[in-house]
Amino acid sequence: MDNFGSTLHGTLGRNLAWMELQPETYGVFLVEPAAGGLDQLAFAQQAEGVFLALLEQFERQGRTVSPNPGRSYAPTVFATEPESMGINAAALKTAMARLLSANKIHVRKSGPPSRQRSHLAAGPSS
Repeated sequence: MDNFGSTLHGTLGRNLAWMELQPETYGVFLVEPAAGGLDQLAFAQQAEGVFLALLEQFERQGRTVSPNPGRSYAPTVFATEPESMGINAAALKTAMARLLSANKIHVRKSGPPSRQRSHLAAGPSS
């Protein structure tokens, strides 16, 4: 095994399990399961919960975030908040897409017709 960190597979019952073998000190290998299954589902739900909580907090504070990339892009802004629990912008971007699809958040337009701005709001669209 000259290729450290290579992905190996094995069977566990009927399921094919993928895992990463990482070399540790003193030649001991530790198994790190790849993200998938219940771990991935739990992380996705946590990211959605964090996204919703931060969006509601921002609304209470009168702060707006945008669904469009830019200075106020919600995933980027939320990832820098202490309450983000270390969830990165990429995971928050995916959470935002899922929440929009599930109609748990929506895009609200504001401003004059000549200068409309989009920002995110919690709850279903009306």
